[in-house]
Amino acid sequence: MARRVIHVLPQVIPEYCEWVDVAVLGAKSVDDEFIKYFCEHHRYRASSAEGRKYRVVAPGPEDRACYVDPEGDSCIFVYEPIFTKVGVRVPFSEFEIEVLNGCEVAPSQIHPNSWGFIRAYEVVCREFGFLTSLGVFHHLFKLTKPFNKDKQQWLSFRANQGRKIFEMNEESVRDFKNLYLKVVSQPRSTPFWINGEGEYRFTLTWNEEWVNPRVERKELSEPELLFLDALSECWGKKDNHLPTLLLLTQSSTYIQNEILGIMSGKSNAYDRIKAHLLSKSKRSTATVGSNLGASKSEVDNNNRDLTQTRKCKTFEPKYGPINSKEFDHAGFAQEYLVGGNNKIPMDGENFVKNLEFVTRSSIKAAAICQAAQNKLKGCVEVPEGEVTSLEARLALETQEVNASKELVKRLKKEKADGKEKYRKLYAKFKLKIEN
Repeated sequence: MARRVIHVLPQVIPEYCEWVDVAVLGAKSVDDEFIKYFCEHHRYRASSAEGRKYRVVAPGPEDRACYVDPEGDSCIFVYEPIFTKVGVRVPFSEFEIEVLNGCEVAPSQIHPNSWGFIRAYEVVCREFGFLTSLGVFHHLFKLTKPFNKDKQQWLSFRANQGRKIFEMNEESVRDFKNLYLKVVSQPRSTPFWINGEGEYRFTLTWNEEWVNPRVERKELSEPELLFLDALSECWGKKDNHLPTLLLLTQSSTYIQNEILGIMSGKSNAYDRIKAHLLSKSKRSTATVGSNLGASKSEVDNNNRDLTQTRKCKTFEPKYGPINSKEFDHAGFAQEYLVGGNNKIPMDGENFVKNLEFVTRSSIKAAAICQAAQNKLKGCVEVPEGEVTSLEARLALETQEVNASKELVKRLKKEKADGKEKYRKLYAKFKLKIEN
């Protein structure tokens, strides 16, 4: 016999939510006791200082997951499983924000299982060392609503026909309907769902006119196609898809060795993308990198910029080798780094070489200043000739080690003197007792 479900409808249903199904409107959420247990046993915030700006609280009696906060824009509604089962953290990543913004949906409007696809895709991109492309994601997935429903419930991401790469999460999230929480921003802090201009980065309430972005293969850039082909050749076959659950629950080492590692040698596309990633030190980090959240337009713009900057000549400093005594640091900085006179191409094939050049010159200048300052203080004997950052650091560490050795030697001597003094006093005391 089917289980009878009792819905507790709010006293007043806002007009902007009249199209929402009763299963959503009738779900009663958690209480303060549940929130206390959740905060004690589960992680929901990022480890950075930005994550400490948020906390979770129990929704009010009339709150629903599809609502916007009637008191303003200081909270969003989310389902507890996206933290405990999927691994989402607040603040959301830039890619997660881009997905919500592009689909014009609220966080709670996406089914928790589909949040698993978003996170699993992020994990694969991170382990590949590839940018999290919104274009590839929307090429693989489409946003759908439940079939045969007059009113709308939760939306789900499903694989586009012939493009299935991620398997469904077998550990389906059950009974999540009543487990929605309020994520609240701390006072006097701007929440991550509002940008610097005071505009919403994604909608806070459910949207009846949501969007299903479609991206065709011809719209993808060359690096995106390399990534897509590697995934498709290895995991886009029948009964051989990326294990979503393992991507969400296993360590980085396990994923690289046991999941992505088996792709090596089995795919020409995988070999091509490996070569592509190995050469990323000679390319722009805007095109290949581990930064999350790059949008499709940003990828295309970066690739166009890369094509244009590849024609730049390799930068050859006229100030001589950076490690030479004659290197003119001040002149170099004045001509190449100050204000609008910056002449170093910081993109394309020259990026790493020029960035290393600037960094090494800065470190060397700082090391010389530090060594000179130490010499004036009488702290460190500066070696004759050229002073490098490693030499300056070694001199400081050697000084600390020598000071520690002297301290240990002094303490040992004091200990030996104390023992000798104790022995003499004890002998003297014993002699008096015997007499």
